[in-house]
Amino acid sequence: MRHQPLTGVGLETEPRWVERRLCRREHQDVTVLFNIFNSDQPQRVGEIRNYCEHGLYFETTRFLRPGTPLYLRLLSRPSIRCHQNAVACCRSISLAEVRWCRVLGDTENSGFGIGVKFYE
Repeated sequence: MRHQPLTGVGLETEPRWVERRLCRREHQDVTVLFNIFNSDQPQRVGEIRNYCEHGLYFETTRFLRPGTPLYLRLLSRPSIRCHQNAVACCRSISLAEVRWCRVLGDTENSGFGIGVKFYE
């Protein structure tokens, strides 16, 4: 007898998304200054929400196109201790590439969530 997947009863037969991160994220709010690498544009301010040794997620009022190279500088070190890769994931200055940019609310005035990957 072949079983049919249950539908309409609140059970998911497949996950809605697959975790693609390569490392554990550390959650902490840290202020970051950033600008487009090698540009004359002024620095902007963002708030880092989580990070790991390969990249980070921050929120800001500026849209950033995926593929944009960024210069990032933390204004303070995270107050929590990272896992065993602490030195790698708590970079105070780094170059990174914007991987994605999403509107945080209903309008662009709500701000943007930015995912970046560090250059190696």
